[in-house]
Amino acid sequence: MTIDYDAENWPGNPTPEEIMRRYVHLLEEECHDLQTELVRHRKNQDKLIDMHNELAIERNSLRAKLKETEARLSDCLCENALMGNRIRGLESCRDQLEQIHKVQREEAHKRIEANSQVMELGSHP
Repeated sequence: MTIDYDAENWPGNPTPEEIMRRYVHLLEEECHDLQTELVRHRKNQDKLIDMHNELAIERNSLRAKLKETEARLSDCLCENALMGNRIRGLESCRDQLEQIHKVQREEAHKRIEANSQVMELGSHP
């Protein structure tokens, strides 16, 4: 078997110039495709940057609202503690008043019983 090293002269084989033209055409198409893809990626990047900026603005707004809410919550907790102390003080006063009224009622019942016994003794000759 012999190998023909003059294969470049075979019929139907492209010439080096044709090969270079095809290669240049392929490179131009690839370059065009890459330019198109680059434009698409830049648009996507711009959209992502816009989305990021919008989310950063919303995040900052929510942080401010959270800070305000935490301050209001702290105020409410302080007020709640003060009201709890006041309520416990008022309940203590109420218990003391109930105790005083109970003692006064018992003394009044004793006086009434004593008066009724005195009246009974005085009405019997």
